[in-house]
Amino acid sequence: MSATDIGGSKVGAHATFTRTASGLIREMSLIDAALFGIFSTGGLYAFLYVYPYGQGLSPGFSTTWFILLALAFGVLVYVTYAGVGSAMPRAGGDYLYETRTLHRVVGFLVPWTCQIVFWLVFPITGAYVVNTLGVAPLLSAVGADGAASWCLTETGNFVITFVVIALCWGLNVAGMRFYRRLQKWVMVPLLAIGTLTIIIVLISGFGDDFATSFAAFHDDLTVSAVKSAATEAGYQKVGFSFGNTLLWVGILAGFIPYSMFSAQGLLGEVKEASNFRRLFLAFLIPGAVVGLIMLLLPWLLLQGVAGKDFLNEFAVAYMNGTVTIDYFPNINTFVQMLNPNPAVAILVSLGFISGGFGIANVVFMTASRVMMAMSLDGLLPQWFSDVSKRFFAPVKSLTVWSVVAVGVAAWFSYQPDFALSILAAGAITSVAVVGVTCLGAGLFPYTAPDIYASAPIAKYRLGKVHLITVFGLLAFAFDAVMVYLALTVPELGLTDPLIRIALGVAFGIGVVFYVGYGLYRRSRGIDVSLTTKEVPPE
Repeated sequence: MSATDIGGSKVGAHATFTRTASGLIREMSLIDAALFGIFSTGGLYAFLYVYPYGQGLSPGFSTTWFILLALAFGVLVYVTYAGVGSAMPRAGGDYLYETRTLHRVVGFLVPWTCQIVFWLVFPITGAYVVNTLGVAPLLSAVGADGAASWCLTETGNFVITFVVIALCWGLNVAGMRFYRRLQKWVMVPLLAIGTLTIIIVLISGFGDDFATSFAAFHDDLTVSAVKSAATEAGYQKVGFSFGNTLLWVGILAGFIPYSMFSAQGLLGEVKEASNFRRLFLAFLIPGAVVGLIMLLLPWLLLQGVAGKDFLNEFAVAYMNGTVTIDYFPNINTFVQMLNPNPAVAILVSLGFISGGFGIANVVFMTASRVMMAMSLDGLLPQWFSDVSKRFFAPVKSLTVWSVVAVGVAAWFSYQPDFALSILAAGAITSVAVVGVTCLGAGLFPYTAPDIYASAPIAKYRLGKVHLITVFGLLAFAFDAVMVYLALTVPELGLTDPLIRIALGVAFGIGVVFYVGYGLYRRSRGIDVSLTTKEVPPE
């Protein structure tokens, strides 16, 4: 057989596979990666999942434990991803870890479904946050009510989503150096301003008459009317339910643990990515900031101002339709109730714009690197791995993914109910891909001993057991429970047949492509099954 190109390399009948450099350069510091991790969790965007779903649908739900359990799962994930990431600090993330520790079929199909396909919803939902919690409130605050109303129409939502996708594409094509500057000097300050404004307003609201502020915000709705509406919906005060809290953790577990997002594709561009301890801290610190400061602290303050019982009553009445309001009862609206000053609305809106844009953008960066890694291993066409020599970015992968994202955005903008269900599916598939990687990490010392032998985490043990085995398998077990609950409990919305069909179709497309493209490559004398056996991870 003549030598044939595979992933930029030459291979003969009995040759060992080699691999050219990706073309990416290490421009991100660990601090950059940590800040990137905050935006990967969505920051303030994650508050959409903190209230009112769990409180409204599951009696005994505890928001505090909801957040803490998600963070506890995050700690297991941070250790696991720091372990496999420092051992294989290359573009590709979960695809790389799963193909090397489990099997190439698993490593292709799971990231294909969970990251390339279902991550298409996150630019759209990030744009939704930019629009509904950022741009529209900001326009209302400056008196442009007509423009604010237009933003919330189907057409307005699509236009803003298109703009966000176009900006993400342009930012990523411009390269990592430009993104680092924007993140440091624009995105982080805006997110910090929005978060601090929320905290300050809630602190200042202590001791005030919340019932008066609530009534003043509405034309014909009072605190007492909400209580009556909750009673009508069947609300009863109950004690803490661990089970009803745990079943929702799978949704938030798709966000707080994701402060390790750079390990899902970008470690080939992160300096000191091979340092296990520092990489772990680069995941843990932003996770703690998001979980404790950006989510838990504002929630505890809000609970102190409005009252735990009222928040539960409002959630039950809203979720059961016994109160009719023209807004989503989120942290942003509660802040407006407490302080209707337009300046406050503007500052908080800027924080949501930054956080929403951040979650939209990070999936662009990571999905393109996953596609690039698959291409380098010969599982996608070679041109997906092309990197611009000017910008050091995978422009072709970014462009293809962006075009598909625009098409999905057009569909979702005019089918909003289905879009929310797909978003929930996207969140749980984000949890699923982490679980599979954690399983691979737990088996890492045994399934890829040659790679593991030189891994920084190899020297850490708990007794005679490898540390990564303990943390990886614990994370996998926790993850498996959450995914099972998500797929079987009706309150979470994933038992809808349409959602299951969407999951099946996404996975099925991956199977068809993997088999079809593999047969095509084999017909040309190339056995791509050898890449994950012989191509080194670094």
